[in-house]
Amino acid sequence: MKIKGKPSTPRSRFLELPVEVRQIILTYVLLPLDRYIYLSPKQSWVELDRAKTLACSPVLLVCRKVHAEAVQLMYLRATIVLYAQPGFLVLPSRLPHRKLVRRLDIGIPMAEQQSGLSSARLKAKIYLPAAPDRLLSQLQSVFPQARDISLTLCAIPPRAVPYMSSLSGATVCDLRALLLHSLLSHKITRLRYQLTDKLSYELFDLGQHGSQEVLKERVGRAGELPNLKQVEFYFTTPLSKPTHNRPIMWAARTAPVSSTTILHRSLRQERGRMRSLGEVLPGVFPQVESLRLCRMLYWRGNISYELIDMREPEDLVVPKLLRRRTIGADSAEHGHARFRA
Repeated sequence: MKIKGKPSTPRSRFLELPVEVRQIILTYVLLPLDRYIYLSPKQSWVELDRAKTLACSPVLLVCRKVHAEAVQLMYLRATIVLYAQPGFLVLPSRLPHRKLVRRLDIGIPMAEQQSGLSSARLKAKIYLPAAPDRLLSQLQSVFPQARDISLTLCAIPPRAVPYMSSLSGATVCDLRALLLHSLLSHKITRLRYQLTDKLSYELFDLGQHGSQEVLKERVGRAGELPNLKQVEFYFTTPLSKPTHNRPIMWAARTAPVSSTTILHRSLRQERGRMRSLGEVLPGVFPQVESLRLCRMLYWRGNISYELIDMREPEDLVVPKLLRRRTIGADSAEHGHARFRA
């Protein structure tokens, strides 16, 4: 019934389209496959929805029906990012659309340990808030439709463990016990190994002198995962360290050629240690479609990465490294002011 004296709001023609067509349009507008929804225990779902929709297209403002369809599409195709710590499933369990979620990205802290002679120490260890059986049962209950799961294994130095509240009361277990569990193994499609310098060089040594069986244990027997498609290694090497990421004037090198020489030498050493591992890894992960080697890059509290291509000529790689790590003599004055601020 029309209220007298109040103009009627014209009905959007978008709602007249078939629902399948609306879903296709919303997919192209919102790009849900490129979106990551990070869950924080301190963030309410109202704030989370508001943060997502404010950055989206005005198509969400058409009406509540379109907004509801968009939010449903978001949870159906976007990636939910979690970090395995005590209580990390409490907030998701209250999510209205949790049963629609299909894609998960879970960060798991990994223990840094040296492979001694003991066969028990050859196995990669991880920190979990509960035993794998209990944890995966809870995960399946909260996200029953999750079929595309990525795991990011973050190595933690022993000196940092006592200061991390997220590891308080954590259970230490074998990585392979989690990866090969019947509730998870067929859902894992992507693995990322973020390694400290100690673990990086341990894998380099295994690639040069160790057996392939030992290397398989150190990656948690991930080569046995039936649906694993992508594997990425993020190494920490001397080129990752802050000493290479300074303006030239800070490092007391007035000529850019000095920095170039240092980077040439460091790159040769890195490739010499990494080459054997790069040749062995395809045999460790025979089923994957994409195997990438990356370098962690630390600078002023920020962490990024660089893709490593062993086939790229050294003369082409070093200028790229130089641009990311030094400012150069021509812009030294401007760069010093920027870094000082």
